[in-house]
Amino acid sequence: MSVAISPYKGFFDSLTRNEISPEGREQLEWLLDSRFSQYVETIAQGRRTTAESVQAMIDASPLSAADALDAGYVDAVMTEERCRLISARSISSHKRALNECYYATHARNTPSISRCCR
Repeated sequence: MSVAISPYKGFFDSLTRNEISPEGREQLEWLLDSRFSQYVETIAQGRRTTAESVQAMIDASPLSAADALDAGYVDAVMTEERCRLISARSISSHKRALNECYYATHARNTPSISRCCR
């Protein structure tokens, strides 16, 4: 026996059912569709394209690295080692800039933000 507050809230469903309830499936599908839409929109904004073109990219997947590069879905193709090297350099550069900003503002004891931090 399952205790249900409403069709969408069954307290013991996970313990008393072998499969998801229709209401549980509906909620799960809504949640997954919502999350997927958020991902598509975020990718579209980051790539400066439309959600429809991102959806087309996803529907065409999987692609080889060369095909993804040719289609403009990725900016570069590189080895994992090269990616780590570039990431490390970028992080190091950002840390250096942050340190310069910190010392530029705090070493002089001024409340203003230096130009590099704007």
